[in-house]
Amino acid sequence: MPEDGRLDEEQERPPVVDTIDADSKTNMVVMRWIRFLLDRMEPDALPELFRYYARIGWISEDVEGYLVMVSEGTRPPEEEPEPELLYEEVRDQSLLVTKKEPKRKSKKGRRPADEGWKLTPEDHLKSWMFVLEIAGISTDRNLWCELGQKIDMFEDGLDEYCRI
Repeated sequence: MPEDGRLDEEQERPPVVDTIDADSKTNMVVMRWIRFLLDRMEPDALPELFRYYARIGWISEDVEGYLVMVSEGTRPPEEEPEPELLYEEVRDQSLLVTKKEPKRKSKKGRRPADEGWKLTPEDHLKSWMFVLEIAGISTDRNLWCELGQKIDMFEDGLDEYCRI
C-alpha cells in the first residue's frame, strides 16, 4: 500500500465476505438474509443480485455461488394451482368445459418479475448489515438508526430547500 494510505486504481480490495463459515450462527444469518430478499423479490432474480454484490466487492465469487446454491434450495415448491373451470355450454347433459389460465400469485411486498431485482436503498442497507454480520463484523444497530435519522433530516432539509 502506498505511504499516503490510498489504494492504486489497479489494486482491488478484497471482498468483505471472502468465505462463509459453516457454523450455525452464520447459517442462520444467511437463511434470514435470503428470506428477507425473497420477501422483496422473485427467487429467479437472486442470482443476479448476488452477482451484483460480488461485482461491487461485498462478497466473493465463491460466496456468490454458495448463496445462489442455498437460495435455490430455499425456494418454496412451485405449486401447480388448480385451473378454474368455465362452464361454456351444456348440451344433452354433457358438460363442455375449458380451462382458464391460472393466475400467478405474488407474495406481499414482492415486485413483479418484469421490474427486475431493484431494491430500495433501505433494503440494500439491510443487506449490507447482513453482509457485515456474515463477515463477523459487529454492527451497532443504534448507530444505524442514528444514521437513518440523520439521512431523513438531511432529505427533509433538501425538500424544504427545494421548495423555496
